[in-house]
Amino acid sequence: YFSQGRGGDNYYALDVTDKDQPKYMWTLGSSDLGSLVQQSWSTPTLGRVKVSGTTQNPQRLVLIFGAGYDSAEDAQGYNSAGNTYGNGLFIVDAVRGTLLWSQTKTVSGAFAKMTHAIPSDVAVLDTNADGWSDRMYVGDMAGQLWRLDITGGNAARGLVAGGVIASLVAKAESTP
Repeated sequence: YFSQGRGGDNYYALDVTDKDQPKYMWTLGSSDLGSLVQQSWSTPTLGRVKVSGTTQNPQRLVLIFGAGYDSAEDAQGYNSAGNTYGNGLFIVDAVRGTLLWSQTKTVSGAFAKMTHAIPSDVAVLDTNADGWSDRMYVGDMAGQLWRLDITGGNAARGLVAGGVIASLVAKAESTP
C-alpha cells in the first residue's frame, strides 16, 4: 500500500504475494475520497476494524490514513486560516479499496477543529491486545495532536470518537 506524495492524490494497493508477478488491486483518488485530497502524503497504516452495515473482506483488514497535504502550506509558517485540502481522515477496506469511514471538519463538536491538513502517518493501536484496532493518534499541520477511539462493530456514523488532546503550536493564537 502506498501513496503518491507530492506527485498526486492517489493511494494504491498491489498484491505482492508472488514478488515476480505483482498484481494490481485498486487505486483511490480524490474522485473516490472527496475533493479535499490534493497530495497523498500519509502512508496507509494497516489495522483490523469491523464496521457494521458494510461489506468488508473476511479478515476485516483496513487501511487508515490522513487526507494529505495542502500546497498552500509551502509559502507560510503557520496558516491560521486552515487548509482547503488534506483536513480529513479515512478508513478503507484494505482488500477491496472501498471507503468505510471518513471524517472531515464539521460545523460543531470535536471535529470542528479539523481545519488543517493531515499529511502524517496515523498511529493505530490495539490497546487491549484483542486483535482489533481501537485507537488512533495523528498530528496535523496546526500542531494539534488528535486521539481517536474506534468502537469496532458500530456503523460508520458511531465508529470513531475523540478529538484534539494537545495543541503543540498555539493554534488559537494568531501569531505567525
